[in-house]
Amino acid sequence: MGKILDAFADDELCVNPTTYKGSREYRKAIDTMYKTAEELAAKLNDEEKKLFEQFRDAQADENHLYQLDVFKRGFRIAVLMLFEVFAAGEDEFILSQGANE
Repeated sequence: MGKILDAFADDELCVNPTTYKGSREYRKAIDTMYKTAEELAAKLNDEEKKLFEQFRDAQADENHLYQLDVFKRGFRIAVLMLFEVFAAGEDEFILSQGANE
């Protein structure tokens, strides 16, 4: 078996969480987002801070669910493309069926 299949079969395949560093533009957007959130939090009373935190939690949940859907759709497309590669080239590597005729 291949290394990945062996690791999967032995329950050794895992994805460790990493911190996404992103591009310079991404880091700038993150910095702006955090600075703006801090400035806004400084201007809010306790009730408004609680409401803002609920909004941010809901926004994070929505983003997470959306990204999961994007990943699943992308994975399915990749599998379909892979299947097409294998299905279309089924005779390509068999000498007796046209590869060197």
